[in-house]
Amino acid sequence: MAWIYKRDNSGFWWIGTRANGRLICKSTGETKKAKAEQQLATLESMEAAQRAGRLNREFFEVLTGAHIEVKSLFDCLDTWLAETTNPNTRRNYDSFAKQLKEALPHNPALLDITPEQVRSFLAGIRAKKQASTANFGLACAKAFFGRFKGSLRKDPTDGIPRFKKEVTSVKREAFTPEQIRQVMAIANPFWRCASAIAFYSGLRLSDIAMLKTHHFTLPSGKLMVTTTKIGAEICVQLPAAAVAMIREQMQPGAKRDDYVWPEQAKHAERGDVGNLSGQFATLLVNAGLRENRAGAGNGRSGRRNVNALTFHSLRHAFISALANAGVNQQTVKNIVGHESDRINDAYTHIGQDTMDKAVALLPDITTTNTPEVKS
Repeated sequence: MAWIYKRDNSGFWWIGTRANGRLICKSTGETKKAKAEQQLATLESMEAAQRAGRLNREFFEVLTGAHIEVKSLFDCLDTWLAETTNPNTRRNYDSFAKQLKEALPHNPALLDITPEQVRSFLAGIRAKKQASTANFGLACAKAFFGRFKGSLRKDPTDGIPRFKKEVTSVKREAFTPEQIRQVMAIANPFWRCASAIAFYSGLRLSDIAMLKTHHFTLPSGKLMVTTTKIGAEICVQLPAAAVAMIREQMQPGAKRDDYVWPEQAKHAERGDVGNLSGQFATLLVNAGLRENRAGAGNGRSGRRNVNALTFHSLRHAFISALANAGVNQQTVKNIVGHESDRINDAYTHIGQDTMDKAVALLPDITTTNTPEVKS
């Protein structure tokens, strides 16, 4: 609520108002009340817009006469990305930044972005993707605006709730060892290796596609990698048959930072894991383990159809097989890098030997079409 008044020591009318609990007084520069009332009406309109979250910088500048250095959305996104050193986090933030720039192509001032614009942006993601994807976008938005909170009057993500996941009648299944053998019997070398790695380590498809030479210690059969989703450090002992398949995929003279599967890594690098998932879905259809899927109607950007068997089912199979072999829950969590009960994890230590013995209990799924070991 703003008002006009006269000061004893001034011939001008003054405007008084409160912003964030602070009293602000400003001269109108007018000696006539009617002219001062016009300024008051303008300010009241701006106050109403500011309360609705539609006006920030203009309101402050008119109120105080001070000029605010404007930081554009695009510049701030570029700064934020440049400051992000973790390559896995940077990859996720890159995708978020690209989407936000596409949603707000007019490159507004950062402090002028409203909660309504952020809500609309996230709703656009949710219209095409699963709730988890939209919630990840919200997490990125909170990280971004939190970085520049000193340049904001109010964080536009405040009060935006997470999206609720849809209840689906389709429950994810775990592959049986025989089903995995069916897949491997008709798979190409990459998918044979990927299936074996997923079953013996629980790694997700994106992580497998981006495996590099240095992630494998072939003489000992160790696989050591940090996952992209939560940054968990995975170290597993792969069976000799799986190691033999992987060894055949290594290019002669490969450097330690070379991708083992460069073509698949390209898809994962640009966030197009859906393309690889589609290839695996076709493989399942050809193996007689899944019906040919119908498109969602929105192309690659559309929501995924939920199927009982997917590549992620290999992760389910890995965890289920460990549990069926009597491996305790804490050991399973250490092997697969599950995020739950992290505080408990910090006080519980599982030796590498224990985890290696646990993986050794898993059945052999490489007996079909197992490549010969090179001498």
